[in-house]
Amino acid sequence: MSIIETRKLQQFIMLAEELNFHRAAERLHMAQPPLSAAIRQLEDSLGVRLFERSKSFVRITPAGAVFLREAYRVISALENATRLVQHASAGIVGNLRISFVPSAGYAYIPTVIKSFAHLYPQIEIHLDEGVTAEVLLAVEAGDAHVGFVRQAPGRGSELHQFMCQEEPLCAVLPADHPLSGGDGVALADLRDEDFIVILGMRAPGFRSAAIAACQAVGFTPRIRHEAATISTMIGLVAEGLGVALIHQSANRLQHPKARFIKLIDCSVTIELLAVWKKNNDDNVVRNFLQSLGAVSGPVRPHSNR
Repeated sequence: MSIIETRKLQQFIMLAEELNFHRAAERLHMAQPPLSAAIRQLEDSLGVRLFERSKSFVRITPAGAVFLREAYRVISALENATRLVQHASAGIVGNLRISFVPSAGYAYIPTVIKSFAHLYPQIEIHLDEGVTAEVLLAVEAGDAHVGFVRQAPGRGSELHQFMCQEEPLCAVLPADHPLSGGDGVALADLRDEDFIVILGMRAPGFRSAAIAACQAVGFTPRIRHEAATISTMIGLVAEGLGVALIHQSANRLQHPKARFIKLIDCSVTIELLAVWKKNNDDNVVRNFLQSLGAVSGPVRPHSNR
C-alpha cells in the first residue's frame, strides 16, 4: 500500500470518528476542502458511498462501517509491521541458533541463555548439542549462529573466537578411594592409577588437556577406559574402574559413589570458546555476543591464521 493510500485510510478513519469535516480536518492538520476531496476520491475508487452528507450532518453508511473496521485492522497491521521490522533491524526480535559441546551445558550455557533471554525476551533461541567437529561445522555452514567448543578452530578458519571461560581441572575418585577423604589431592599421587578419559573424536581439546596435566607433573596417564560422555566417565569411576579428570563445573553431576576433589598441583585449565562467522552482521548475534560480556568480560574476537 502506498503512502498516499495509507493517508487516505487515516483521513477516512478521522472523519468516521468525528463525523464532522471541520473537526476531522483540524485533527489531521489540514484544510477542510482537501479532506472533502480525498474522501470523494476514496469513495470513487471503491465505487461505494462511505458517508451520507448534508449541510447539517455527516453520517457513516453501512458500507462505510464495514470499511472502517477493516481500515482500523489495516492501519494496525502496518504499524505493527513497521515496529517489527525496526526491532528486527536492531536485533530485538528474531531467532538465534546456538550449538555447543555437552560439557558447556552444565553451567555456562544455562547462565548465558538466562541472561540473554532476560535482555531480549522476543528472541527465539534454538539450542543444539554436538561434538566439537559438529559444532564447528554447524557454525561454518550457517546452521548455527554461535558455537561453544573446548578446542580452537584450525589455522585458516573463517571463524572468530573468544575465550568465554577458563576452568580448573578436578579429580574424580571412587568414594572408597584412600585419597577421596581430603579437601585436595596432588595429581602426581595418581600416577599409578588407571585413568578414564573422554573419546578423542568427541572432545579432543578436553582429552588433550587432561593428558597434558598429567605430563606436567611428571607422568603419562595409563588409560584403561574411554567414554563418550562425562556422565559415563563419572559412572565408571563410581564403580571403581579408574579415576578421571574433569572440568570443575561438571561437579554438578554428583554421584553417591564418586568424589570430586580439588587438584593442588595442577595449573592446566580447560578453555571454553565462543565461535562465529567473521562475516556475520546479524544484529541478533551482535547483541548476544555483547551479552556474553556480562558473564565473561568484554568480547575481544580473534582468529587463527
